[in-house]
Amino acid sequence: MEKKLCAACGTPVAEADLLYAEQGALCPTCWAEAQEEAGPEPPRLRGAWLKLGGTALLLALAFSCSSRTHSETSFQMSGISQRTVHLGADLPTLILGGLAIIALLATVVNAFRARPRGSRLLFHGSRLALLGIDLVALLAASAAVWHARRHSSTTRSGPIAECEDGTAARCNDLGVNARDEEHLMLAAGLFHDACTRGHALGCTNEGEVRMRTGEPDKAFGAFLAGCKLGADGACQDLAGQFAGDASHATKARQALEDLCESWDPAPCGGLSTMLLLGIGGPQDPRRGAPMARRACDEQGVGVVCNNAGIAYLKGLGVDPDPAVAQTYLSKACAAGWKQACRDDAR
Repeated sequence: MEKKLCAACGTPVAEADLLYAEQGALCPTCWAEAQEEAGPEPPRLRGAWLKLGGTALLLALAFSCSSRTHSETSFQMSGISQRTVHLGADLPTLILGGLAIIALLATVVNAFRARPRGSRLLFHGSRLALLGIDLVALLAASAAVWHARRHSSTTRSGPIAECEDGTAARCNDLGVNARDEEHLMLAAGLFHDACTRGHALGCTNEGEVRMRTGEPDKAFGAFLAGCKLGADGACQDLAGQFAGDASHATKARQALEDLCESWDPAPCGGLSTMLLLGIGGPQDPRRGAPMARRACDEQGVGVVCNNAGIAYLKGLGVDPDPAVAQTYLSKACAAGWKQACRDDAR
């Protein structure tokens, strides 16, 4: 029988007994030594694909065996409806999804440890495809486990929820609807949301509703906030709504004095009303009449123009001048102040 030399030690060996390794044809002894030096055989990429297939099966089982308890509660109060769904833990999905995540992580490790057995280009392309699919499967498994936990979900509807998701103007509009339907507490809350977001008319509306619900302190805060935002209606309400409440009237007059220091027709118009009528302090028509005239010229608010006209008609703090009085009463009438439109007032 023909013999060949061992590539490692040079010993003649029958061809049938030769074993092949990276060094070439080896005798059994040298081949065993070479295998021992090389260590255990690296895993093949095929094993990672098999693990991925097993993971897909686990995920399929996780979704098909889904089982959880379900209950819900709901309530409705003025302005809001709330429905809460309570979901118990989905144990089959939690367990199988968790096992799938472990298997997917093992697949990733397997893919990185694997070594090519043939074409390197084919091997690396296959490994990239494997890792891409593995990542998608890992995200799906994680989502399954996340949604399988015990949790609750709440949905809200109604004006308050709509206001929270909308603009300040939308909150004010919803408040107007609630006020018109005599849901005053709901309206006050909606107007307050609009006011805190900088909607001046919302502040005025809140103050007026708070006066109707017997909350003068909150009304005062709302009127003051609206007046600072330049709402002439809020400034006039601040001046007139507390005429019978000495404590709030005094604070209102001082607030308007402060706001009028740098001249602003809205708060100064409100202050002129208090000065002419003696609200929150002594009458001071000498300051009030010229202030009302200037504020009317700049802003044209009906009540302020009316006050200026009456002052010139009756000579309150200024010399009587029927022509000037007629001019300002006409402005008040045009601005919608009905009292100024009456013949006896003009």
